[in-house]
Amino acid sequence: MDIKVMEFLQQKQAVEYAALLEEKQALLKRLKLRYKVVVENPTEGYDGYSYDAAKDGNVYYKFVYPEISNEEYKALLKYDIPDEDEEEGNGESGLNAIATIALVISVLGCIVCFIVALDPYSGMGWPLIVSSVAVLLAGLVQFWAVKVFTNISRKATAIYKSLQKK
Repeated sequence: MDIKVMEFLQQKQAVEYAALLEEKQALLKRLKLRYKVVVENPTEGYDGYSYDAAKDGNVYYKFVYPEISNEEYKALLKYDIPDEDEEEGNGESGLNAIATIALVISVLGCIVCFIVALDPYSGMGWPLIVSSVAVLLAGLVQFWAVKVFTNISRKATAIYKSLQKK
């Protein structure tokens, strides 16, 4: 075999092996099949740290992944459950927070309106009760609509990712 062809094939195989190793480690991370190893010198690189009262300081650690064969990798793929909360980069968490705040404000507004409407000296009565129920319903409809759209966004993202893998 020509030396250039052999070097080219070795280079491409190294790239494929590195990509497969990265996929295996990502799968092991999602399945939480990794070991936490204490790092003595944190300048070498670490994945996190925790406070240890016995050592009176932080303990640095990194994650080590077990070696798995291609057959084991294929078997583990059956149990790979995509984490829905892994990425909410489409503004879903912000929309959910805004919808929750709006719902809480509408519930509080409804309660205040009922209390004021029941006060005999306010003179507001039924119009205030009807408007408070309308505010509550508007808050519920908005909350429901945001939940529907975030679920649609999550499903679309999951479909896109599954198509991207193929």
